Amino acid sequence: MQSFGGFFELSVRWLSGHLEAGRTAGALAFAGDAEIRARRYVAVLEGAMLLATADRPGASSNAENGAAGDDSLAIEQFDRLTAASLSDLRADS
Repeated sequence: MQSFGGFFELSVRWLSGHLEAGRTAGALAFAGDAEIRARRYVAVLEGAMLLATADRPGASSNAENGAAGDDSLAIEQFDRLTAASLSDLRADS
């Protein structure tokens, strides 16, 4: 069985490879190390997922409705945190 930390390393390697492949193909444009960028994206995504599942005042709990509840806060925060980083990836910008 893979360790919890191993899951994140696998995710970073996967995303880093795709970022680098996109840059090589001319579909993405960014400066710097693809692995560092991939680590940033994975960290932001994991943080957003934690926020989405956290009990917040006024949000339905998972126990009450059997689902993740309202993820709009986490999605809004993820969008705000990644907007600048994602826009600088576009090769046509």
